[in-house]
This record gives sequence, structure tokens and C-alpha cells, in this order.
Amino acid sequence: MARFTSLVLLVACVVFVKANVFRFDVDEDREDFNKLLQILSKPRTLDRFVNDKLRPSGLKVKSFSWGNCGSSSDPIQVHNFTLSPDPIKLPGDVQAGFSVTFKESFGAPLQAKLEIKKKVLVWIPIPCVDNIGSCTYDDVCSFIPLSPGDPCPYPLSDYGIPCTCPFPAGNFYLPPATYYLDPSSLKIPTWLEDGDYQATVLLNIIDNINRVFPLLPMQGGLKVSTAPAHSLINHGCISCI
Repeated sequence: MARFTSLVLLVACVVFVKANVFRFDVDEDREDFNKLLQILSKPRTLDRFVNDKLRPSGLKVKSFSWGNCGSSSDPIQVHNFTLSPDPIKLPGDVQAGFSVTFKESFGAPLQAKLEIKKKVLVWIPIPCVDNIGSCTYDDVCSFIPLSPGDPCPYPLSDYGIPCTCPFPAGNFYLPPATYYLDPSSLKIPTWLEDGDYQATVLLNIIDNINRVFPLLPMQGGLKVSTAPAHSLINHGCISCI
């Protein structure tokens, strides 16, 4: 009987210790996560304005450019991409245009994986918080507030550019069109502060072979004003990462 009682007490002690270790690990992870967000939320001087031997010139983000980094066999081919003015001031007008080819039609389920990094001497991945950041969106089509057959908004409608799933095959061109952007109507994440960023979108066409391909990897600097409802994107760069 004494032996059985000792065994029960031993098991209870082990369970108690493990429970406390688990709680400590959770608290420690939460504390580290909050510290990481504080680091990412701190404004950083853009690479191009820093004279630092720890940042080799060849690794600095210097200018605006873009490149199609996928394979020529990818079902989506981006031929041109424009974004102006440089820098972009918000609230205000932004001009954007593109030329793209869809080699085949595709639709739901269409998965997108967004990877965003901020440079704090080295590139640090930005976590997914409130569905913003380095997140995976399992069904991109569900985010589109239109149903198949609904008219697309201007200027997409004027140039026959599809805006609902499924997307048909074809060549689509949108000349630089002007949009008014107001940050007060957007959900701005806390980590969106001055600094250099990398972003990559991986699309997964979920079918019999589940094809995954990169779409317009981006790299560039961002300037965010401290004034309310005003931000500045400075010398963005879309390039192969």
C-alpha cells in the first residue's frame, strides 16, 4: 500500500512539474513573440541612406525594379508592372498598371502564401497576425467580394480584365490607371514602419498535381509618416529574391 501511495505521489509530481514547464514555455514564447513585434515595429533607416560596412553595397536595396522570377512554363506570366509616383504618398493618388498572360483558366480552390520579411541588419520574417503578414490564404477566391457574372469595377471593366473566379485564359493589359488610397480606411498592421521589406507571393493551383509557383517577388523600402492618415512608400523594388 505504501508503495502504491508513493507511486501515485510520484506521478502527481511529474504531472505538476510538466504542467508548470508547459505554462512557462507558453509564457516565454508569448514574451519572445511580443519582443519580436516590438523589434519589427521600430522605424528603420533605409539601406540606401546608411553608410555601414556591415551592409555590403551589393546587398542593399537601392532602387525600384521588378522581375518575373517564375518559370516560363508557369500558368501566369507577368510581362510588365508599373507603380508610381515614386515615392507614393498616402492618402493620395497611386498609378498602377500591368500586362499579364493566363495560359489556362483557374479558380477555386486557389491558395496563396504570402511571405514578408523586414530588414533589421538581416531579413526577419514577419509573423501572421490578424490575417496580415506572412500568412497562408487557403481560398483566395473567397476574399473577392464579387460573384461570378458580377460586373468588374472601373478600370478593369473597360479593358476586359477578369476580377472573379474562375479566371479565364488570355492576355490582359491594364495601362497605368489612377486609384485614390486612404490609409484611414485600411487596416494598417503595427509592424508597418520605416524600413526595407521583402515580399513573395506563392500561388498554389490546387488540382491533380498541385502546382506551386512564385508570383512577383518584391523587395523595397517603405517610409511611413508619423502624421495621421499619411504614409509613404519610398523606392519599392520588385525583383527576384
